[in-house]
Amino acid sequence: MFLKEDGTVWATGFNGNGQLGDGTTTDKNSPVAVPGLTGVRAVAAGAYHSLFLKEDGTVWTTGYNGNGQLGDGTTTDKNSPVAVPFGACGVAPQISCPANITVDNQTGQCGAVVSFTATETAGVPASTITYSIPPGSFFPVGTTTVKATATNASGSSECTFTVTVNDTERPAISCPADINATATSANGAVVTYTAPVGTDNCPGAVTTRIEGPASGSTFPIGTTTVTHRVRDAAGNNRRCSFTVTVTGVAPQISCPANITVGNDPGQCGAVVNFAATETAGIPASTITYSTPPGSFFPVGTTTVMATATNASGSSQCSFTVTVNDNQPPVITCPANINATATSASGVAVTYTAPTGTDNCPGPTTSRIAGPASGSTFPIGTTTVTYQVTDATGNSTQCSFTVTVLTVTTTVQTNVACFGGSTGSLTVAASGGTSPYSYALSPGSATNATGSFTGLSAGTYTVTATDANGRMATSGTITITQPDAITVQISGNTSVQFGYTNGSNCTTLTASATGGTGSFTYAWRQGNSSIGSKANQQVCPTQTTTYTVTATDAAGCSVQKQITVTVDDVRCGYGGVKVCLGGREQCIAQYLVPTYLRLGYTLGGCNSNTPARMGYEETLTAKPLALSLKAYPNPTSGYVTVEVQSPVAELVKFEVVNAQGRVVKQHQRELVEGFNEVRFELTAQPTGNYLIRAIDVLGHQAVVRVNKQ
Repeated sequence: MFLKEDGTVWATGFNGNGQLGDGTTTDKNSPVAVPGLTGVRAVAAGAYHSLFLKEDGTVWTTGYNGNGQLGDGTTTDKNSPVAVPFGACGVAPQISCPANITVDNQTGQCGAVVSFTATETAGVPASTITYSIPPGSFFPVGTTTVKATATNASGSSECTFTVTVNDTERPAISCPADINATATSANGAVVTYTAPVGTDNCPGAVTTRIEGPASGSTFPIGTTTVTHRVRDAAGNNRRCSFTVTVTGVAPQISCPANITVGNDPGQCGAVVNFAATETAGIPASTITYSTPPGSFFPVGTTTVMATATNASGSSQCSFTVTVNDNQPPVITCPANINATATSASGVAVTYTAPTGTDNCPGPTTSRIAGPASGSTFPIGTTTVTYQVTDATGNSTQCSFTVTVLTVTTTVQTNVACFGGSTGSLTVAASGGTSPYSYALSPGSATNATGSFTGLSAGTYTVTATDANGRMATSGTITITQPDAITVQISGNTSVQFGYTNGSNCTTLTASATGGTGSFTYAWRQGNSSIGSKANQQVCPTQTTTYTVTATDAAGCSVQKQITVTVDDVRCGYGGVKVCLGGREQCIAQYLVPTYLRLGYTLGGCNSNTPARMGYEETLTAKPLALSLKAYPNPTSGYVTVEVQSPVAELVKFEVVNAQGRVVKQHQRELVEGFNEVRFELTAQPTGNYLIRAIDVLGHQAVVRVNKQ
């Protein structure tokens, strides 16, 4: 059902009982005007019927009427509106209040003028509406309840609503202008100001200082913000701020007087302490220096800048720090030098030139007296002086002496005989301070004369020390001696006795070398002198030792002994022993040459005495020139055969065993005179062997050797 402003009614929907009032029972799907209804003020609907209240107070109904609900006195359904026959009657009003009202206060007012209207449309006749507070009244900030009453002849109706006025207007506050002050101490300055008081459109606003000190407090140096806040009863607030700027006092620095000090020991400068002063600045200033106190200042003048700084400014001053180099340089000369002259001019002496040092760089060293290193220093004492000067002019000197001594050999006597101690020498020192003492080396002999005797051959030096302890050493002094005298005796050292006249004779020849000049010879047999020539014939009948003494021109002599071994070959009554293959025979003398040609040897087979062998057939033949001697004899291994040869020649050597068989042989080129030939018998069985020498002429010599 739809009630239009023009009082007409429109309906749509289910219409089975005619409840749409359009004169039909046909459902409608779009609104249709209910015919005949005008001036309708209100409509109502039941389950299947509709009701209409007109302006004139009459009620009209349509639709289902099975229970008489249409009130027309029947129970017949109606499909168009019919008037309810109860005549005209009044309707009590039903008032409707507006919704609760909330508004903001009017500017500058603690409230607001508010208009509103309540409504009432049901009352018949029309009602009159009154209010506890009329619309358009001034409502204070807060909530006010308004009662609305609708009244007509049929009754009255009331309703209430609230009018809330919110205080949205912020309070006002005004702070004093910014304040500038000058500090009276490091804490700042006392500043007084008029505290602001806020105002509001409503009473009850409260003003509070929320930042910064109160008036009359001490404000620190710098800018301090002071803030006040005013808050009204509604919680609206406003703030204001101002600054209090307290300005400090700029410093005024005062520097110390210029400073002069000497250098620290061993340093090219000094550690210097000082302090500038400043008392005027507020707040207290901080003092800094271009070179801090306690720093190391180099020799010379250094300007120091001092700066005092605080929040209000800075101040500078300067002063000088002068460090004087009062320390002289250092120089160390070498120790005094002692040298030995090498010529009449003296000697070249090399020394390490000293170099001075100083606590500061740049010292110069110069030689101011005496020769340079490497120069020839004269005999005597020379002073060398060096001076070092530093950059400031401080100087130091050092000196050392070079004493050149000479030790000259004045007398020298060599040893007369080899191995003797008849040498002597005498030296003299000069160039130093007498008296001198002399020491011979090698050895421990010392004296004050410089003469030394009883010296054997060798190399000596003499060190002279003067009264001041300076020493010089002579050159090498060589005491010589003649060569050792060596005596060699040649000749056949093995003879046979009992064969022929002269078969036991041999010529021994002495030959001496070394010593001084020519030699004389003296031969002795036991205590008896037997000759004074180099060549001495001897005819022993038994093994005999002979001694020869060789004496040189200086009277030095050496003895040499030689033993001539005699093999007694006699046997029977005038017979001679011969041996071949270990078989010994005693034969007549006239048969000897024949047996010798047959390979027999002269002498017995078991004789340990070396024997000659291989004589010529006739006794008038030339005697054998070779002479043999063996050692060690007996031997267990090697044996050395001494051979005297009158000429250089090729000789054949044979080793013959007791069976007459040659077990070793070799040739040797002999020199004229003394020779040694070595044989090894280590591998040969124990027994007697003959070592036979055969020269180019066929002459033979033999020596018997016992192998153990």
